[in-house]
Amino acid sequence: MANSVRGYNHTKEQKLIMTNTEISLVQNSWKKLRGIQPQVIGDVFYSKLLLEAPYLKPLFKTNRPEQSTKLVAMLNIIVARLQHLDTLKNDIRQLALRHQ
Repeated sequence: MANSVRGYNHTKEQKLIMTNTEISLVQNSWKKLRGIQPQVIGDVFYSKLLLEAPYLKPLFKTNRPEQSTKLVAMLNIIVARLQHLDTLKNDIRQLALRHQ
């Protein structure tokens, strides 16, 4: 069965692969954001998310500062492990299950 994420179609059998250039761009961009407090990043992210999709609000039961800290912590892990996306599958899957 094919899934679509913003126009990108993939099947379960396909691996998510990034080029070294793409990985470098993401990691360098994230380094620039790491000096910003997690609450600020989270406020921007969750404000935009809930403005675009207000029906998601019930999924977020944790207070905003704590939720923001969790978001930034997970992004730190993901960005640091971009060369090994397959090893992140279970972590990301568990995160998705918690948000159902």
